[in-house]
Amino acid sequence: MAGRLYQFYRAVTASLTEADRQYVEMYLPAEAQKLFWNMSTADQYHALHVAYTALEIAKSEECDSDLLRRSALLHDVGRVNGSMNVWEKSIAVIVAGCFPDFARRQAGKNNGWLSGLLHVYFFHPQIGEKMLREIGMDKEADIISRHHDRDLSECSIELKILQLA
Repeated sequence: MAGRLYQFYRAVTASLTEADRQYVEMYLPAEAQKLFWNMSTADQYHALHVAYTALEIAKSEECDSDLLRRSALLHDVGRVNGSMNVWEKSIAVIVAGCFPDFARRQAGKNNGWLSGLLHVYFFHPQIGEKMLREIGMDKEADIISRHHDRDLSECSIELKILQLA
């Protein structure tokens, strides 16, 4: 619970520095930058910190650090700004945590405010995968589509590091 409260605090106080903006511009191609900048500030902040953490972890691993960095920065692009704000994400987290079966059923319907939130909450990896494939980022799409998978028996080192981060 304390971890979730800290996440909420970081989300509502999130802001990016000029160095963060330059980092995104340096490492993401133009089309991917558009996707990144379409996320909420809270999701951008989160993605940047996942990228920084992933690259720290990757120092002791042999992996494609550029692919890892791009995947970390883009792992939540399926949550487009306006599809779920901080308060709505909090509601989705609470509903999914307290009523998981109900939440999954509602997410599958995607026909109202709550079901729409839950749809984005559960399916943002697949939404992001589709967006990335449309701009030709297939390797990143493969990783992002699985970033919430529990079974990682057959996956890349980049996906494993992303999940750790």
